[in-house]
Amino acid sequence: LPLDLRCCRFVQVSCTHRHALALSTGDALFSWGIGDSGQLGNGSTDSSDMPVRVRMLERGSVVSIAAGQHTSLALARNSEMWSWGRGLALGHGGNEESQQLVPKVVDGVAPGACVTCIAAGGSKAACVRADGTALSWGQFSYDGALWKNTPTPLEFSDRDAGVRGSDTDERIFDIRHTNFGIPRAKHVAGGAWW
Repeated sequence: LPLDLRCCRFVQVSCTHRHALALSTGDALFSWGIGDSGQLGNGSTDSSDMPVRVRMLERGSVVSIAAGQHTSLALARNSEMWSWGRGLALGHGGNEESQQLVPKVVDGVAPGACVTCIAAGGSKAACVRADGTALSWGQFSYDGALWKNTPTPLEFSDRDAGVRGSDTDERIFDIRHTNFGIPRAKHVAGGAWW
């Protein structure tokens, strides 16, 4: 049965050309679109024309969302990052064909570290911790990118080849299809141009 969303108020939406995520004021997370990589988080690779609730994320726990090309991310109130879908942007240590059909915690962020924001774009993802350090993971080794593929979160300071600009909150790096904020950042943003 389709969900009746007329009573929902949404506070955040994130989308790609393949799928969309929407977070309601009640912290319920919905997804819809192409699901062939598991990026809808409904336990299958089925697509959906209508919003469906993402499985296994407790009501009241999600504070931020980010949609990548084949993956989805959610940031929980307790600073845990969750991901689902396919590929290196999952951050689970697999490869380009790794698949996760329901949300799973992304390991690799220092235990107890407070993650304040997340971003996804193309086949990459990033986050910023409360101390201002940024981490990224995903597929970087195509289209002349300067960095290697990274299946788990890695601090930018460990890979800052290709960074331009001064050491300020404004430092930005470009990797062909995605922009992210970097070290000592307050926010990260991911986006892709098709």
